[in-house]
Amino acid sequence: YVRETITLLIPGRARYLKFLPSIYRDDALIGHILMMAESMWGPIERQISDIHHYFDPMVMPMGLLRWYATWVDLALDPRWPEAKQRRLLSKIVSFYRRRGTPGGLADFLELYTGVKPRIAEKRARNFTLGKSALLGPSIALGTDNVPHSFSIALRLPQVPDEEAETRRRVIESIIEAEKPAHTSYTLEIFEY
Repeated sequence: YVRETITLLIPGRARYLKFLPSIYRDDALIGHILMMAESMWGPIERQISDIHHYFDPMVMPMGLLRWYATWVDLALDPRWPEAKQRRLLSKIVSFYRRRGTPGGLADFLELYTGVKPRIAEKRARNFTLGKSALLGPSIALGTDNVPHSFSIALRLPQVPDEEAETRRRVIESIIEAEKPAHTSYTLEIFEY
């Protein structure tokens, strides 16, 4: 024979009574009816009072994280650890403000890899002498200067070949999404 005990905590008075005119506040029947209403509406009230937790990526339930990412037009990579996905979503507005800049790209890549990349922008065409030569900040001396291009160098820990290929594809997809559309790049990953 099994015996179970249930303890119910019932407040002495309904909280909703304070919203009624004073003439009804002492009526026991109305108090009981309001306590029933409170038991039904209480969970919803708690959800509404805690709603700010549903919009903070660092504390929102994991089930809402991917849905929240769609609000900011971001496709989360399911292979990323949960902590990394949460950090990305919490910083996405600042990333979007700097989208298309070397600093924004470097921050995004650092979030994914844990390493600050070295980004070198290539200026304008090589400097040439002659009647058409113009001097100014967009002219670069030397070779390998191609307009609207840049190079990225990352020094990352060595991983198995299959994982390294996946990591490279993810890094390239981040670069493609974050760089200006008219630019080209080269990517070098040095493993140690």
